[in-house]
Amino acid sequence: MSVLGRLDLLVIDENGIPHIMDYKTSPKNYDDFAEAKKLTFTYQLSTYERMLRRHGFNTTATSLNIIPLKLNNFRKENGKWTYDSIVPGGNLLESITDRANKDYIANNLDEYIEAPLLLDGDSSKITENVTDLMKTCFPEHGNVATDE
Repeated sequence: MSVLGRLDLLVIDENGIPHIMDYKTSPKNYDDFAEAKKLTFTYQLSTYERMLRRHGFNTTATSLNIIPLKLNNFRKENGKWTYDSIVPGGNLLESITDRANKDYIANNLDEYIEAPLLLDGDSSKITENVTDLMKTCFPEHGNVATDE
């Protein structure tokens, strides 16, 4: 089985922990989405987490987050969809980490993308490890900038 996806935003904090952010644009507020739709977001971001883990990232403390954006006055004009502005569509950051940590999510994903065993990495080489992993995952973007 092939899985294709693209992270909207991956933030790696000073401890080397990856945090997955996904923008959701809609003419509705995030709270107005049906629970079934929110569950698809959970599976989507959980799949991204699983893919990062398969590429060697330690994701034991990873957070999964939705950044809801609302399209104001979304409408069709002269045969084209348009809107007036983009504003937050709820809380600036909607954490779905707790929902994603439910056993049934992991069990369902295990059928398609097996979770590899994670071992603790050497935290003294976080920048080097993350840079190497980023080159592997995103070769077209070159090196990760550091403060050194």
